[in-house]
Amino acid sequence: MKHKLGFSVIILIGILSSLYLMNETYYKIQEAKNSLSYSSSISTYIRMSVLFFVFGILMEWKALYRVIKGQINVNFQLFIFAIILAIITFIPSLYWVQRIGLGHPFYIDMLWKSEIRALLTAFSGILFIRSLGGKE
Repeated sequence: MKHKLGFSVIILIGILSSLYLMNETYYKIQEAKNSLSYSSSISTYIRMSVLFFVFGILMEWKALYRVIKGQINVNFQLFIFAIILAIITFIPSLYWVQRIGLGHPFYIDMLWKSEIRALLTAFSGILFIRSLGGKE
């Protein structure tokens, strides 16, 4: 009982910390956009993606608890899908526009919108931890 309570407190602190860091990183992204400093904005975009990914992992706390306890049951289909989705969403939108451009089909255009990319990145974190700690 004490372990689950302690784990819940750690998860809550982790979620709040990631939200705080997302907020700070958002302001850094806005500064980089205003100063047109693309080289520093790329690392900031990747940092934001990592924070969303970690947030998704923390949201799926039951599977994370099973993984920490060593009860790892890998679902390879879900694992591969989560990794592919994470890779796609970790690529900064600037590169999607440079390589593909704007005004393309929905599945390409959605990668330009930061809100959708944030949801997809958090979703890839959820799928990743579920693929490792899901029940069989």
